[in-house]
Amino acid sequence: MAVLSSDHLKSVVFNTNVYENKEPLRRYQGATVQSYEYESMRSRDAVGIPYGNCHTTLLTLRLKNYDESIAKFYLNAMRKTSPEEISLLFNVTFDQYGEIKEYEDSFVARGYVVETEEMFASDNKNDSMKQLQIKMLLSRITYGEETSASVLIMSND
Repeated sequence: MAVLSSDHLKSVVFNTNVYENKEPLRRYQGATVQSYEYESMRSRDAVGIPYGNCHTTLLTLRLKNYDESIAKFYLNAMRKTSPEEISLLFNVTFDQYGEIKEYEDSFVARGYVVETEEMFASDNKNDSMKQLQIKMLLSRITYGEETSASVLIMSND
């Protein structure tokens, strides 16, 4: 089992919607995000104001320090015909019990997992490092909690 050793991480992904989940999230339930990328595209009028729904795009995540249950989640999600929701939290701090103490920012992505790839590498000490790359066809991104006044929802639903 991979262990997240730091009490402060730049970016962590959880396989749930943190805005709707009322149970405390623990360190072992998440994975460290090595990198992520996506494009958000919307139609614009003649003045440049965006309108309408977002165009479908891919979210690519590269994870490290993850438990096998997280890899199984994404593999099973590829077989489903319903969308999944994942949460990315930024500048996360955990308390002494491994629960999230605070985080700076977040977004929830909703979509269909279309590809997973597990990669293994070795360093000079013969220690194995594994990474999981996930590609998700996005249908919705929510920035900020849905109950707050500053929520931004980009959707093509």
